[in-house]
Order: sequence, then C-alpha cells, then structure tokens
Amino acid sequence: MRRVMPILLVLVGLLAFAPAVAADTIGSPRESFQSVGLEAFNSVCGAQTCTDTHIYAEHQTTSSGDTFTYACADQFTYNIRTGRGTGGGGCSDIPASALTVSKDLSSASLAPTTVEVCMRRQCDTITISAELQATGGSASFRSRYTENDGTCTFTYADSGQRQFAAGSLTWDGATSAADGSIFSSKTTVTSKCR
Repeated sequence: MRRVMPILLVLVGLLAFAPAVAADTIGSPRESFQSVGLEAFNSVCGAQTCTDTHIYAEHQTTSSGDTFTYACADQFTYNIRTGRGTGGGGCSDIPASALTVSKDLSSASLAPTTVEVCMRRQCDTITISAELQATGGSASFRSRYTENDGTCTFTYADSGQRQFAAGSLTWDGATSAADGSIFSSKTTVTSKCR
C-alpha cells in the first residue's frame, strides 16, 4: 500500500494540472477539448527505500481551435518501513512534435524534452522521455466533477479510452523499464459565474 500511495498522489496532482490548462481557455459558458497522451511510471526498491518515478504528457485541442502540449515529471523516494520520504516534480509546456500517439493507441512516445522540477527547495531543468507499447488490456472511463474559483463554477464531463502499456522512461539520463498507459479522451467544460 505504501508503494501505491505516492503514485496515486502524483496522479491526483497531474489531473489537477490538466483542468487548470482547460479552464484558462474557456471563452464561453461551454467548451470542449480532445486529449491524447501517455503516462509512464516505475518503482525501484532497495533494502530500505523505494523510488517512484512518474512521467505524464498530454496534447489538448479545444473546440475553439487552441492547442496545448505539456509534460510533467515527478519522483518520490521514501522509507519502506515508515513511508516517510522526499520528492517533487514539475510541469512544462513542450513542442507539439515532442509527443506522438498512434490513432489506435497502440504506441506512444515522448521525445527527449526538458522539464523544470523542484525538489528539496531546489529547482533544476532535467531531460525526460518515454516509449510505450500497448500490452493488450484496455479500459474505458467516464467521470464528472466540479471546481469553484470563488467567482465561477466549472463542471467537467470526461470520457475516453485507455490502453495499458509497457516500455521505458528516462529521467535525467537514467533509463529504466516502465509500466503505464496510452489514452484518448474528450472533456466538456461548462461554466456558471455570478
């Protein structure tokens, strides 16, 4: 369970980042965007500690024609017995050409790209990349949630398809095996302001 929790925390943080990008693009009470992307993660454990690494990249196209491509990277090292640890990460805009996702979601790659990550009160620019191939399993998903910024309430309706995948990820020059997924989704955002 302790090994799973850091990954879940990273996923929650990354999902929070994506709606923030979408919210900035809302120019009308209703907006929608298509997304494709990948997420790759691994966990390496020694006698006393584990290090979890997670890379996420997504390309969004809004119904009004705007496009956004970004990547996020997080790493967390923790004590197996106590669960205590340190880590951090960050997200950066990247060129659209850096992320490639096949139409049938059978493969995806993130070309070497730089992301600023902050850990232990220090921020550095590192190079990350990922290569994934679908492994056969898949899942569809659907969700609905709201956010309120004090003035407006945003309602998100999200649905899509996810292919389970495996491959490799590279964090600052170190390459390792990775599990993950390749996804495609559509999100509709409606807003109601005071």
